[in-house]
Amino acid sequence: MFFSLRNGSGNKYAILISGSTNMRHEANLELAYKILIENEYEEKNIFIFDKNGWSKILFSYPVTGAASKEELKKIFSHLRKKINPDDQLLVYTTDHGGEEL
Repeated sequence: MFFSLRNGSGNKYAILISGSTNMRHEANLELAYKILIENEYEEKNIFIFDKNGWSKILFSYPVTGAASKEELKKIFSHLRKKINPDDQLLVYTTDHGGEEL
């Protein structure tokens, strides 16, 4: 992962997305989630979207929903109303790419 977890005065939000059910991509989500928690992101501000809306790696991270266009539009719309200029939003994706999302 190549991102900076800067400390600031605002709230920290994250959207983690996997467009694949491959265990490698689920492990990437798990690692990203753990790193965010270790860097003072609140669990309630981390939104995780997995291909099917659930994880094969049970209880390692809370899944918000399926990684679909509709669900992602909903979360971005929700956060647009919630995030302030001093806040930060990290968006992380893991997949091989394609046209599904």
